[in-house]
Amino acid sequence: MLPSSLVTTARRASGIFGIAAALAGLPALPAQAAPVFAGFTGNWNGSGQIALDNGTNERVRCKVGYTSQAADNGLAININCASDSYKVQVVSTVMADASGTITGSWKELSRDVSGNVVGRIPKPGEISANLEGALYLIQLSFSTRGNQQVIALQVQNSGVKSINIALSRN
Repeated sequence: MLPSSLVTTARRASGIFGIAAALAGLPALPAQAAPVFAGFTGNWNGSGQIALDNGTNERVRCKVGYTSQAADNGLAININCASDSYKVQVVSTVMADASGTITGSWKELSRDVSGNVVGRIPKPGEISANLEGALYLIQLSFSTRGNQQVIALQVQNSGVKSINIALSRN
């Protein structure tokens, strides 16, 4: 049996990872007037690692589904991630405006926690966002190239140091 402090940290990590994973599918705004989320709908798979403050690292695997909404300026996201010690399911809806501002919300279903997403698209193929929850703040950045996404997170006040994952479209 795992020590209760490790179980608590793993539970926090799962909620935080779920929040961050909710943003994994956000693409950069295209230079033309094409739909913001064009080409990102569908199913993606990936894996990565969570680094905990106590020095422990754990591998995670994710399946992510994206559905275009609101005339392609919005995206519904369904995320399922699991490791050896937890499972998480997150649903999220995000919108991007013509200036590159990203807003939205997320909810982790198994733990009934939720929050807001606020960010921007600094340049094509990159996202910079803050995920706000009741107990923590996550700074997220990721890069999308074709059918590949790389996501890096720095987490505050959670027991998690960082999260790094890579996704590939099926």
